[in-house]
Amino acid sequence: MVAIAIAIFILGVLIFIHELGHFLAAKRVGIEVITFSIGVGPTLISFKKGETDYCVKLIPWAGYVKLRGEEPGEEETGPGHFEARPPREKAQVLLAGPLMNLVLPFLLMPLAFMLGIKVPAFLSEEPVIGWVSPGSSGAEAGLRLGDKVISIDGKRISNWEELHTTILSHPDRTLSFVFLRKGKESEGTLKVRKTKEGDAGEGGIFPPMEPMIGRVRKGYPADSAGMHDGDRVLTVNGSPIRHWAEMAQIIRKNPGHTLALGIERKGVRLSVNVTPREDPQVGGGLIGVERDERIVVKKMGVGRSIVEGWRQIGRYSSLVFYVLWKLICGEVSLNSLGGPIAITDFTAQAARSGLSRLLDFISFISLQLGILNLFPFPVLDGGLLLIILVEALTGRQISIRKKEISRYIGFAFLLALMVLVTINDIIRTWGDDIVNLYQAIMRAIS
Repeated sequence: MVAIAIAIFILGVLIFIHELGHFLAAKRVGIEVITFSIGVGPTLISFKKGETDYCVKLIPWAGYVKLRGEEPGEEETGPGHFEARPPREKAQVLLAGPLMNLVLPFLLMPLAFMLGIKVPAFLSEEPVIGWVSPGSSGAEAGLRLGDKVISIDGKRISNWEELHTTILSHPDRTLSFVFLRKGKESEGTLKVRKTKEGDAGEGGIFPPMEPMIGRVRKGYPADSAGMHDGDRVLTVNGSPIRHWAEMAQIIRKNPGHTLALGIERKGVRLSVNVTPREDPQVGGGLIGVERDERIVVKKMGVGRSIVEGWRQIGRYSSLVFYVLWKLICGEVSLNSLGGPIAITDFTAQAARSGLSRLLDFISFISLQLGILNLFPFPVLDGGLLLIILVEALTGRQISIRKKEISRYIGFAFLLALMVLVTINDIIRTWGDDIVNLYQAIMRAIS
């Protein structure tokens, strides 16, 4: 409950930072601010100072700054009115909100690295192979369990982080490697394949990973089946399971098909039946479990933290644009999007994982807010900026009627999108409970 409260507070802070950017920029150029509101819905706290009403409202997942003369049709009677100001000043006010969200990660991410980021312990361990996916490029290269990779393209490989990074950064390339098997060195070639996303390489090889469950997500099939944190999966449909990836691949290939899992819980062997749920984001089935992973804390100095933090921002930015492009192309389903409930849930998880993880996640959310608000879509800051740009280039004002229509369309689309992602959140979080309740009601009626 404390983690959820922290998550709600953080979302409010991110919105506050965004709106503060608009507010400060408007004050600087002399545009009057009528309302500065954090949240929407019923007002909890409000006071007036100067011409501005300051409000804190019940629902923290939104906020706004209302400028005098900003709405289409408002009369322009003075220099304090938004529409009466030159395009350059109006653009500054609109840009200030997203820019505040974009600048914040550049401060928080280095701090996260300085505090110490949690990384999987296996990254610093010797590159001994614990699993080779059937049909993968690693299997085609003849790699087996227990092989130790010594070098790739003549470069010495001393741990799993170096091996993972080398494969990841060479998609669609053939690498020569040397490996050690039962004390004898051998050579081979690895044809690195592209991931489904197409921007990274994969070899289908994994470090040793026991199929031990670290967390069962509430509302998912594993939770409904009675699985617990700390369970160790021994068998699936009677076949022994030696590695987490082996179990994950079976689950991914069997959405909608009930699997019999043999598990060990506190020394007692049990059997549970679980039906993987279809999930477009993973491209197959999932049951809602996370691996129990050994973690170590890796701290960095100031200079290295800035470099690594800013690199992470670059990776996160690429990820945001990549997902947006896939959505536009129809290659990613809208059903995979998450809304306020999902964001709160993930933020709460990050809060439970420690301050550095929380700062990392806040940076990612802030980055998304900044990028998405710059998109040229009606109602968003980017859409309003586009109108100002068109008016400045043509020297003509767009009619009030056209502005109103674009806003109505934008509001309708965003409202529909919010309803959709909220439904997605409810299904992901409480889907199985809803189905079970419906079935219980139907049984009672019949």
